[in-house]
Amino acid sequence: MDIIKGKRHLTGITVDSFTHPLDLAAYEQMMRIPMMPQFLAALHKYTAEIPILVDHYSNSVRVTSKNYGKLHDILLESCQVLDMSPPELFVQHSFHTNAYAVGVKNPTICLFSGLLEILDDDEVQCVIAHELGHLKARHIIYQMMIVFSMEQGGKMLTSLFPGITKAVFKMLIMALISWIRKCELTADRAALLVVQDPKIVVQTCMKLAGGVNRPDYKMDFEEFLTQGKLLEGILKGNDITSTVASLRYWLSNIGVTHPFPVPRASIAYEWGTSDEYKDIIAGHYKRYPTKTCPKCNCETTEHNQACPSCLHKFSLKDMENTIFCYDCGHSIIVETYKNKDLKFCPECGSDLNSGKNIFNKYQWV
Repeated sequence: MDIIKGKRHLTGITVDSFTHPLDLAAYEQMMRIPMMPQFLAALHKYTAEIPILVDHYSNSVRVTSKNYGKLHDILLESCQVLDMSPPELFVQHSFHTNAYAVGVKNPTICLFSGLLEILDDDEVQCVIAHELGHLKARHIIYQMMIVFSMEQGGKMLTSLFPGITKAVFKMLIMALISWIRKCELTADRAALLVVQDPKIVVQTCMKLAGGVNRPDYKMDFEEFLTQGKLLEGILKGNDITSTVASLRYWLSNIGVTHPFPVPRASIAYEWGTSDEYKDIIAGHYKRYPTKTCPKCNCETTEHNQACPSCLHKFSLKDMENTIFCYDCGHSIIVETYKNKDLKFCPECGSDLNSGKNIFNKYQWV
């Protein structure tokens, strides 16, 4: 484990090291659906990834060392901490304070200009790291499932089973959106690992909830956490007021893909001050196998497409010689099994072409 400008470099860190338990449970349930990963990966590529990539290149500013150079540096540092290949980063003009990640084979992150107006550099890094967390944790397939279900699945099911389908379909959408909210908790943990200061994550949530571009309007993160405790007191009381408040809170959550910023900040701060978080920062976490970059001699996760430190791109020939099992973390040298039909991991027996391992075909993390 190295230190970058005072921050811990979490070489080889696995997704499972910081995945929120609720997110992990939802992911494992979805992966049990036959052919679902393959279907979603292919669907995402042709219905979302390529169109959005074209939109980014035609209607946004691509971040490089010369365009938004500071943002480029923030992206690279964040990728070094999480030990992942840097995705493309774009800035798009919008008054909304939002950002999103998209892409399976060609991952990209887009920041709205309105976001940059109210956040300082540390808070911008928090947002970028949050989106990197989505990419590293492979959340894009959740999002694709939601989009496909809403736009196409409902029409198809309603035409086949009119009447009873509408209610069933709404219940399905509610469940999928609930999964998306759980994904955000994992992405917040990734942000905590990068900024390595829980206060910054709370400040970012606070500004997203009600921040303005006015330096003379001071905001205090401790007051925001206190607000979270007050909310908890309102919701967890034993009187009729708390019952009505809890119902209102539950109904408000049904249709939103992100947790509300006040409780979200409290959840993030709680994990950012926990022993589990401190252990990871101290270097005690699950690790993927690593390789040495031939250009800068830095260690990086074996299945990375590019070195996060020097951006050296590993050749396809080097990558093709190794298969990585996402289920057990075992790296398989293909030449060792030259005369065998390698369909299953020799270490754990997992199918190398389905489940989590579908990303060997569609994505390098």
